[in-house]
Amino acid sequence: MNGIEVNSLSKTYEFYLADAEKKNFLKDLFFREKRTKAAVQNVSFSIQPGEMVGLIGANGSGKTTIMKLLTGILYPTAGEIRIDGHIPSRREDSFKKKLSLVLGQKTQLWWDLPAVESLKLNKIIYDVDDSSYRRMVNRMSDLLNIGHLMDIPVRRLSLGERMKFELMAAMLHRPSFLFLDEPTIGLDILAQRDFHSFIREYHQSCECTVILTSHNMHDLEKLCRRSLILKDGRLIYDGDMEGICGLNPSCVLQLQFEEPVRPDVFASYGRTEKREDGKIYITVPKKEIKGVMREILEKSDPVSFSIQTASLEDCLAEYLKADTAYA
Repeated sequence: MNGIEVNSLSKTYEFYLADAEKKNFLKDLFFREKRTKAAVQNVSFSIQPGEMVGLIGANGSGKTTIMKLLTGILYPTAGEIRIDGHIPSRREDSFKKKLSLVLGQKTQLWWDLPAVESLKLNKIIYDVDDSSYRRMVNRMSDLLNIGHLMDIPVRRLSLGERMKFELMAAMLHRPSFLFLDEPTIGLDILAQRDFHSFIREYHQSCECTVILTSHNMHDLEKLCRRSLILKDGRLIYDGDMEGICGLNPSCVLQLQFEEPVRPDVFASYGRTEKREDGKIYITVPKKEIKGVMREILEKSDPVSFSIQTASLEDCLAEYLKADTAYA
């Protein structure tokens, strides 16, 4: 099995500006101003068979657009995609049987029917034989702990329960390529833990290729070793998850004072916030931490202080906010 090859991929959309105040209706009707928006710009990467990769970026960075391009839902404006030798936009049946796409905010389940009926429909669509269907359903329902919910109408299930069935429906035909777009949105901590265990077990046993997008850094830390970071439709980082904190290395300085102190007093040192416990937290570049600490101690008298390494989420936020040169 070949992997995923993406070369110079771009996707643009055309739209028309509208007069929001409706002051000139006729002009807006016949002489609309056309604009073009680039959702993805000259993106290239390759993913080896069996890899699990995180696709990261702020809202509007192009993550979902790339997922739809990879699965053939959208046609690229420019560039080339090949997945296991197939061109996704051709939407060949042999290609579609190799992949699954789970969108956290859209459902493939029939709302008024029991979840098991949607599973049976997917069994027919993907031509899954009876023994494989029973084996996969039993295995996945045990891993996700939802065997007792099979006959309940989908509309009566909680969001977490519905997302588990979405995963079952997507994996019933054992896809070689799995695309997960915000799959844990709205899930509680127990449901997220079930999801992580299930994906790891499925990935190891089936050796499938997985691309995961999520705003929950915990998902990415638990599941992915490699990450692709997008900004304004461009790929700005391709490397290990651990390497993200090395892009803009920083520390979090925690200060505790006897009397309340305004966070803006320390704003010149870095990003500052005051939390519920009354402490002041300052995100400082790692190379500047000694000088900042010395200056703060000269000008103020904290009761206690500590220095912590910034979390993955903090490192990513700082990197995305920076005026980063595109890769």
